[in-house]
Amino acid sequence: MSSVAIPTLYIPRDTTALSLGSDRVAESIQQLADEKKLPIHIVRNGSRGLYWLEPMIEIQTERGRVAYGPVTVDAVDDFIASECWLENENHPLYLLPARRCP
Repeated sequence: MSSVAIPTLYIPRDTTALSLGSDRVAESIQQLADEKKLPIHIVRNGSRGLYWLEPMIEIQTERGRVAYGPVTVDAVDDFIASECWLENENHPLYLLPARRCP
């Protein structure tokens, strides 16, 4: 298990991300986490301007933030089931460490 006690997920809420479903994704993630009694912390932030990857979620890990995207409502179940906060590089939506994003 990661030493990050409660995973922090950064989900953008700028207008473009909202138009691409980031609110619905954030709500779906929170609802599923509540159902499964998974402690998570969602922070709504701005985006990095990589709109073709929105909604892009960044997750704080032991080694810094990692990015996944585009995470749609349809992908939320798999996203949570794969415990992406453990920096699952094999997940199909895994992009790269966020520090390497432009």
